[in-house]
Amino acid sequence: MNDKLKLRLTESMLLGVLLAAPAGAIADPVVAPGGKPGIATSWTEKNGAVTLVIAGDFDAASVAESIKAGVPGAHPRVAGKDLVVSGVPLAQLLTALEKVDVARGGDDIDAMLQAIQAPGGNEEGSGSSIRATSAADFTDVVGDRQGLVIGKVTQVRRAQYPLVFVTVKITKLPKDAIDGLKKGATITVLPRVKSKAGVIDTGDKASKLNVGAWYAQNGDTVALRLEKPERNDVWVASAFERQEK
Repeated sequence: MNDKLKLRLTESMLLGVLLAAPAGAIADPVVAPGGKPGIATSWTEKNGAVTLVIAGDFDAASVAESIKAGVPGAHPRVAGKDLVVSGVPLAQLLTALEKVDVARGGDDIDAMLQAIQAPGGNEEGSGSSIRATSAADFTDVVGDRQGLVIGKVTQVRRAQYPLVFVTVKITKLPKDAIDGLKKGATITVLPRVKSKAGVIDTGDKASKLNVGAWYAQNGDTVALRLEKPERNDVWVASAFERQEK
């Protein structure tokens, strides 16, 4: 199988699953339907309070906030990785928690790479938008420029904001070889943006830089700092910098 065909198959598979996945596919219920373990892997009741053991890939504080907002009368308290919930009887609480969904810990990109699923595509906000990141200093994010991969954008496919697949043809490689890359090759890049359900972590400087990939246009020159691909030949970019034309 030649490289171009392999790339097309990879992108088609990824986008097919992206477009088919229902909205909210990266969230899970605290308790699964029928009172089965979900985000809460087990629970016990003592002295009128319910202790929930929270799965390792979820943030207990985020789960607590969701329970507080979604279950009237519930008073969740974080106890390490567990939650202690008072104010609602066990049976009533478990039923209510079946309707409380929480996004997985980590960022949306990690969830996408793990499950290869996300809400439907969205072609809004194409390259006509202003390059809001151009005035900021991202030297510490980009790092040593001798280690960057330079390329030309040939295609942009948007999932749920800010997640976007950018197809790049490599025009220049760093001095130190990167396994699996060669000049002239075309790769699919997923810029790393720290976000949950489309909400960007504004305190993460790398995310502020990389969100600019959403507005990339065909023909743009980009500088990339790449992580090793985890699956499906998609390269995650820890730094994605659009070059001024």
